[in-house]
Amino acid sequence: MKHNRRTFIKKTGIAIVGVGAGLPCFSGCSTIAGRSAVPVAPTGSFKLVNGAISIDLPMTPSLRETGGAVKMSVLFDNGEKAKLIVVRSDTDVYKAFEDRCTHKGREMNFIHEEDILRCSSFGRREFDLSGTFIERPDDESLKVFSVTKEGDSLLVAVV
Repeated sequence: MKHNRRTFIKKTGIAIVGVGAGLPCFSGCSTIAGRSAVPVAPTGSFKLVNGAISIDLPMTPSLRETGGAVKMSVLFDNGEKAKLIVVRSDTDVYKAFEDRCTHKGREMNFIHEEDILRCSSFGRREFDLSGTFIERPDDESLKVFSVTKEGDSLLVAVV
C-alpha cells in the first residue's frame, strides 16, 4: 500500500497526541484536576468556635462508622480559607489534615483498608496517617491538625 503525505501526518499526529496524553501519568501528581471521592460535610454540620472547627457528629453521617471521611472548606474571619479532610481511622480515632497534596495541591482520598491518604490525581502520592509522604519520608508532609472528641462533637484545632 502506498502512503502519501496526508496519511503520514494523520498517523503520526494521532501517535503524538496519544503519547502526550499519557505523559501526566508519569509525574507525582498530574496537571489534570483531581477531585476526591470523599463526601462534603453537610451544611450546618460544622462551625468555627474559638480557633477550632466544631463538627457535629450526629449531623455528619460519613463519620459515624470507622473508615469514614468528610471534607470541608472553612472561611476564617480574616478572609483566609482552609480545606480539611477529617477521617475516622478507628473506633474513637479521628484525624484531620489539610486537604491538599504537597505536590500540586489536589484533594486527598482516605483509603481506610490501607490506612493512607492518597492524592486524587493520577500520580497517587500516598501519605500515612501521621501525614508523612510514604515514598520519601524526608519530603514535605501533609499539615496535620489536632482533633479531640467532646461528647457528640469533634474539635479540630486550626489556629
